[in-house]
Amino acid sequence: MKRRLPAGARVLLAALGILVGTAGAGHAACHSSCTEELRACGRTCTGLHGKARRQCRRRCGERSTCTAPGAPIRTLAYVVSECTTDPEQRSSLAQKLVVRRGNCDPVTVMEARTPTPVFDPSGVCRQIGTDRLSFEFVSTPDQLAVGVFQALVVLPDGSGAVFNVSKQFPPVLPGLTPEPPDEGIFFVRADGSGLQRLGPPSRVQSPAGSFRWAASPDGRRIAFVDLGIGDAGDEAQQVWLLDLPACLRDRQSRCRRQLTRQSRKSTRDDPGVSFPIFVDSRNVGFYTGSTGGGTFTAWQVRTNGTHRRKAFEVTDGAPHVIPTFGVTGKHPTAILVLFPEIPAVDAYPYLHFAREVFAVRGKNVLQLTAFNRSDTAPGGGAGRGVLVGDRLLFVATVNLGENPDQICQLFSTSTLGGDIRQVTHLRSDGRSPSLGCRYSPPGCGIFSVSTAADRDTGTVLFSSTCDPLGGNPFGDQVFAMRPDGSQPPRQLTNARGMTTGPDGTLHVELAGPFASP
Repeated sequence: MKRRLPAGARVLLAALGILVGTAGAGHAACHSSCTEELRACGRTCTGLHGKARRQCRRRCGERSTCTAPGAPIRTLAYVVSECTTDPEQRSSLAQKLVVRRGNCDPVTVMEARTPTPVFDPSGVCRQIGTDRLSFEFVSTPDQLAVGVFQALVVLPDGSGAVFNVSKQFPPVLPGLTPEPPDEGIFFVRADGSGLQRLGPPSRVQSPAGSFRWAASPDGRRIAFVDLGIGDAGDEAQQVWLLDLPACLRDRQSRCRRQLTRQSRKSTRDDPGVSFPIFVDSRNVGFYTGSTGGGTFTAWQVRTNGTHRRKAFEVTDGAPHVIPTFGVTGKHPTAILVLFPEIPAVDAYPYLHFAREVFAVRGKNVLQLTAFNRSDTAPGGGAGRGVLVGDRLLFVATVNLGENPDQICQLFSTSTLGGDIRQVTHLRSDGRSPSLGCRYSPPGCGIFSVSTAADRDTGTVLFSSTCDPLGGNPFGDQVFAMRPDGSQPPRQLTNARGMTTGPDGTLHVELAGPFASP
């Protein structure tokens, strides 16, 4: 005999169903253009045999935006930006946020467009197109705003995404910022349905490279930075928590919680509070101070705002330790250690000292790299790292025998030390080199802020301005590959980069930034 749930329980389950109802949506029926194209291409190889057939099928795979066997994805969310300048130097910007489940066709969630083209004598579109970096469409304290999609996170189970839409930050060109249908923090299911506004947008620009917000392991809470009242009674940057089930049930009194009460004023070099992450479902880590000098401190606070404690502190005069994903827990912690007194072999202006990757497990600290270079860093960017099994991914320009052009590549190493392997094998595109793996054009490469790995599938995702497959000559694309690099990466996006039409109109289309579970 079936039992009937109490009415209150049914209401709660209905609300939670919005969160978990699409957890297995990757298996749901959907239209997949890439699958159809891959099958059609494969049929052209039918009459071939042996090596010729294998080469034909390999070329089909390289041209496909489907994921490769052994490297599936669950949910991928990313921004597509198209900046256009006509022959009269009038520019406009169109942006859209899209979600993709597995090999299903991407679904557009929200679009924004410049109401009226504006005179652009400085050539904003051309500059971004030349740099080929999608991150330049995101507003940070280091650059003026262009776009309106400011932050993004995909829930750990892949069931949906949360994103921040705001046009309030100072624009690089007045009038160019596109007009969204609404501003705020939004939730959307992985299949593109169920779009819902959760509340007002964050009023804080994300530090460079921290486009992704943090989600708790159970996917019920989102940690981010917004303005709030500190202990001294003034407004400053604070760590906030978004209770997703409460927000989806429109319980505004329980939807957002301010976790910190600090009164530290933010500056260009010191954001005050930055990079909130979940150590586990009950504890949030965050950082105060500047990573460029002075005192830099890691903190931990309960999700109910209690038991705030200092995890560790680094003062000026010692090697600067920059934690990059958590300070406790069962998984090893990747940290970036700066050595200001040791000149780097690849010194650049403002980047003249060595940086190395260390692993921390409890009280044990282990150095993983010894390249004496200025751009080595854990993948995932500030606040995060990329861990697949017992191997840590990091970016570097070192040549261990397979990187003669010293392009920024993905490497992996055992968290116990040793066994360093080069995972990607990107080719030089002939442009002058960039500042290594730092977020700086014009050379091609991978940047630490644009890497991720799905801990369930093991698939590694990264964005790159290189052209490893011959289908990305002018753009910034998202790729997926096996964590061991045993097969070439698959290009998941097909933005056309910078092109010029017959009438002289300049088009710049870039894919990214992105987020995945």
